[in-house]
Amino acid sequence: MKKGIFFKKLSAFLFVPAMFLMSLCGYYKGELPDRYYVYTTDKPLVSTVFPIDIEYESARQTYGSTNSETCCATMKLLGVFPIKDIEVEAIGERYVIPGGEPFGIKIMSDGVMVVSISDIEGISPANESGLRVGDIITSIEGNEVSTNSALQEIIADSQGQTLAVDVVRNDEELELALTPIFSDEQGQYCAGIWVRDSSAGIGTMTFYDPQSGAFGGLGHAVCDSDTREIVPLLSGKVTGVEIFNINKSSKGTPGELCGRFINENICGTITVNNDCGVFGYLNEFDFNSDLIQLGLKQDISIGEAKMLTTIDGDTPCEYDIYIEDINYNSKDGLKSITIRVTDQDILESCGGIVRGMSGSPIIQNNKLVAAVTHVFVNDPTKGYAVFAETMLDSIG
Repeated sequence: MKKGIFFKKLSAFLFVPAMFLMSLCGYYKGELPDRYYVYTTDKPLVSTVFPIDIEYESARQTYGSTNSETCCATMKLLGVFPIKDIEVEAIGERYVIPGGEPFGIKIMSDGVMVVSISDIEGISPANESGLRVGDIITSIEGNEVSTNSALQEIIADSQGQTLAVDVVRNDEELELALTPIFSDEQGQYCAGIWVRDSSAGIGTMTFYDPQSGAFGGLGHAVCDSDTREIVPLLSGKVTGVEIFNINKSSKGTPGELCGRFINENICGTITVNNDCGVFGYLNEFDFNSDLIQLGLKQDISIGEAKMLTTIDGDTPCEYDIYIEDINYNSKDGLKSITIRVTDQDILESCGGIVRGMSGSPIIQNNKLVAAVTHVFVNDPTKGYAVFAETMLDSIG
């Protein structure tokens, strides 16, 4: 056989596996995250059908569980073909008490949020000033504003003089000029602004760290019911809640847990309200679970898991779910995991996931790995979840 023909056949023979390996590297590059937490780097980082080795840049490849150190590494398919460079941060092992208990949320906003704008005597002073629904009014004429009554008092006493209004809009600070006008109907100066200074509701506790006293819950932000904007936190309180009824979910109509505050005792304070939930510190709260390890995102696998939640009273129970999909690189961190409820008790009593279950911890292989965040409106048997490690980042 001539050499030219031989090399052509050899090239054709090698082309298919070469293309397969290139495609596989491209797939893993997009699917696997760029950054990992690990408890120790002497264990495999990811579990995949085709082996992926981690080559650490540092000569020292193993860190103790009490160290906290970030190092660079390279993922290699079959230990040979580079996929991408990643960051690996070795952290101390974290153990938390999983929740599942309902809790009450009372939040005072940092400023007042504009939820509606109306006309006064056929004129809209708010619109003319440039105010928009969703704006946070933080001060007027240099005076801090944190309640509806404080805002109304300043406007009523303005005598129609133009007021300097400090506003936060999409994290940008603005100064607007607002000129109230006299309302014959109300008998005082008004600006046609409807605002909200507080929010209250119920959620589900996700975890508690007994070492620091910190907790995380809800799994998503407390948002204003009208504007859907995150309520800027001035102060927040945690109270006990008892579930007394369930409005079942059905296709197109998410249900909800109906709860009531069981006492006025303050169980803790809320210090953070962000995309991943509410976080703070507890001074008292009755938990029904023991310490378990907080699982990292690479610990999660497609398959069966448990959801801890409360559908009656204030005591959580375990319910069967199935983890259907894991998106390590989801742009919306609250939708990193897709779950499906398989437990007949939940399906019969709730129709699947309902409002109020947000924050319910998800347990797999005796590790707290995630928390419920959203229900699929058109299929309430399914929902999204956020990585537990993502929530833990909010309290450090």
